[in-house]
Amino acid sequence: MQGADVIISAVVSKEIIVAARNVAPHLSAGQYYLDINSTSPAAKKEAAAIVEASSACFVEAAVMDLVPPHGHKVTMLLAGNKSQALQDVLLPYGMNVKSIGTEIGNASSVKMVRSVFMKGFTSILLESLHAAHKLNAEDAVLESLQVTFPGMDWKDIADFYASRLILHAKRQSEEMHSVSDTMRGHGVEPIASDATSRRLA
Repeated sequence: MQGADVIISAVVSKEIIVAARNVAPHLSAGQYYLDINSTSPAAKKEAAAIVEASSACFVEAAVMDLVPPHGHKVTMLLAGNKSQALQDVLLPYGMNVKSIGTEIGNASSVKMVRSVFMKGFTSILLESLHAAHKLNAEDAVLESLQVTFPGMDWKDIADFYASRLILHAKRQSEEMHSVSDTMRGHGVEPIASDATSRRLA
């Protein structure tokens, strides 16, 4: 770790503070600590304070698309005092990164608000198809959606999200707690976010 220019923190959302505390004693000036975890701006700021006490540079990243199939080229928004400098370091490696602000929380705020829709959409589709299955109405429901939204292939969408949820629903449910905390912190009652967390769980 001492010889690395960039250290990436990629843990479940509830562990980002633990990760920062464990790594901080081993960091030094000039290193970048890139936190790509999906969590609230408040948690990012707490982790940043821990990391920057070691003189390393904390940069937050918001991963804005599915990692598979993009891999390291997935779109990421960066924020922090050194986010522009880190962008310049990462771009030559083919990474799709963009600095959007100097304050920690600029990127994670976008991610949290986006998740209200993206994970909410997933949970609504899951609930609808679960009920349709019990009523033996899957084909009729998907065909109706196809008529209403002809630009989307609803059978493919259903197949994609059904398989993805098997792997990721628990993690996504936990991430929605961070979304709800973010909403409450800005005076927005997280009705949909709380329901999404329960459905994904």
